Amino acid sequence: MKYLFIVKRSVNTLHEKTLVAHILRVCLSMRVHYDVVVTETFMQEESVVKLKVVAARHEPLRIIVCGTMETLHFVINGLIDDDEHKNIELGYLPYDGICDVFSTFKDIAAGTQWSIENLMYGKSVSMDVIKVNKRYAISTVNFGIDTRFALLRAWLCSWLPFIYSGYGMQRRLTAAIEYASIFSRIPKHPVTLFVNGYETIIEDYFLLVFANTRTYSGGYICSADAESDDGQLGLYLMKRVPFWNIPKILQSYRNGTVLKNDFMLRNALNVSRRIVKADVSFGEGKAVDVCLDGNVYMRESSLRVEVVPAAVRFIVPNLSIDTPTSFGTGLMSSVTLKADYSH
Repeated sequence: MKYLFIVKRSVNTLHEKTLVAHILRVCLSMRVHYDVVVTETFMQEESVVKLKVVAARHEPLRIIVCGTMETLHFVINGLIDDDEHKNIELGYLPYDGICDVFSTFKDIAAGTQWSIENLMYGKSVSMDVIKVNKRYAISTVNFGIDTRFALLRAWLCSWLPFIYSGYGMQRRLTAAIEYASIFSRIPKHPVTLFVNGYETIIEDYFLLVFANTRTYSGGYICSADAESDDGQLGLYLMKRVPFWNIPKILQSYRNGTVLKNDFMLRNALNVSRRIVKADVSFGEGKAVDVCLDGNVYMRESSLRVEVVPAAVRFIVPNLSIDTPTSFGTGLMSSVTLKADYSH
């Protein structure tokens, strides 16, 4: 077994160098074959993974990603089109120290923190991914008001990385940003969905999400019953709601109770489905911002969204491993500026 560590350049360079040194110590003590790559530029992870996978052809490989959801997103897009990637297992150490994205795996509780050692000794399980045209997403594909929120949040993180690097600060600033996003370009055109090859849905939408996990990095519980290994996606569409109800509705969406909200139910403002594929087009052929995994953006007028079952072997951390050398990443955040991506 060989290990490849992909470490995203951090705002806190001292902490990052300490992380790399910790990885080296752990690998030397375990007497394993390893390689460590520190990435700096946007999308660099894709090319790094492609080269390393070719070099390790037919050899079992564990890739452990240390960074943000954006880092993990690009690693998977560099990995998944390779025919030999079934020999590869993928682990993730998030820089905010907390990873609710994968709480849909039953062995991981929301808010759980883990370390390099937990991943190196962890077991692997199958994980679905979302194919969006020619790209792949891990947790969510979303449009509408929460995409506008994600763009504003990314902008703030780019301009104020030191202030916005802590998970607690993110939570405190989130409410202010989401309400500010309400005033900017609320969708005014309908979306047409052809779902599972037989059902057509046409609605004026406030937000629309295809979810492989319960949550994503914006902090919303976008699909309360989603699981990452069931071969299905959660589709959730919120229709346009009266302006004065938006704050309460967004709060329901954040805590996962929006499908039980009396106001939404009485006025039939929710559309919720379990799906395997959907063709999406927007009114008048208008291109809209599409957010993948809470951090990566496309601008498209139509999409083909489908689940790819068991596409990746994901490492579930072994939480019984608790060593005095475990390294926390709570002080780290990505230094990469967020950028629009279109293919």
